[in-house]
Amino acid sequence: MEKQEEELSVEVLWLQVWGLAGLQGAIALTWLIYSVYLPKLLTEFNFPTLVATAIFVVENGLAVVLEPLMGGLSDRDKQQFGSRFPLIAAGIVLASIFS
Repeated sequence: MEKQEEELSVEVLWLQVWGLAGLQGAIALTWLIYSVYLPKLLTEFNFPTLVATAIFVVENGLAVVLEPLMGGLSDRDKQQFGSRFPLIAAGIVLASIFS
């Protein structure tokens, strides 16, 4: 029994784990800076503070709806087609058009 457990054990790739943790930390820090800086930037351009609040509400509302929806579609595409690439490619094109 002990031999089977040894065969099933998987070595943790710590370098990759720490790399992903660092990337996630950088992304989180970037969002924090964005959240703090956007209201200041908008007020410099003479927008009322209410506009910044509305932008955050709409942005977070879209995230709450779209992230699970796109995740579900991505999982479905992975099962049906064996790849997530078509959905990723469509997302990249749409993001480029809207930005």
